[in-house]
Amino acid sequence: MFRKHLGLVTAGTAALMLLTACGGGDSDASGSSDGVQKAAGGQGGFATSVTLIHDKNFAENGSSGLKGVGCKNVKFDNAASSLQAQGSIIIWTGANCTGSSKKVQGNILDLGTIGFDNKISSVFFGPKAEQPATGGSSSPTGGAKTGSAILLDDPNDQSENNVARGVSGAGCNNVPAPGSASAIVHMSGPARVWDKANCQGEVRVINTNTLDLGTIGFDNKIASIRFI
Repeated sequence: MFRKHLGLVTAGTAALMLLTACGGGDSDASGSSDGVQKAAGGQGGFATSVTLIHDKNFAENGSSGLKGVGCKNVKFDNAASSLQAQGSIIIWTGANCTGSSKKVQGNILDLGTIGFDNKISSVFFGPKAEQPATGGSSSPTGGAKTGSAILLDDPNDQSENNVARGVSGAGCNNVPAPGSASAIVHMSGPARVWDKANCQGEVRVINTNTLDLGTIGFDNKIASIRFI
């Protein structure tokens, strides 16, 4: 990545100022997608690069670029207020394409108009960015898997006296009573769990029932989950 100062430009000339740089690793994590947002300068197909600009209206205050295919983490987290892209991309609030997401196409003069001002942490490039969003949860590299599990308040106790809370669904799911689970049982399959809502923060992969989450350093930490 690199920084480059940009002068104030119009939406018509902004597409000529595309910067590129390498980003982070691939990921299949998912969040919520609210539909395709189109702005001046957009083109068909998916983009393979984007310029993230720190101020609205492409004003001069620094910028960074990303390019490639797949999920890329940004250099300056939560800093972009406008962007330039020749095609469609998916922008995410969390690193590694986690959290809330939105498909966008073309240049965006003010990310605040789509609720993403100073919120971009990662970007997905690829064919999935071309497809119209249908609402609800989505995954940029494939359909979100539906699953279920039971969270228990106390470790090593599956009796009826232990408080149990169910969680199920596709994509990223915030759990009931976050930060209270000491065990996870009756898992339909593997899952990723995070210590913050919306699949952000510290993460663990749990492949099977775990009667004591303290053994993986996650006692009283689970706030969200995604079945994989």
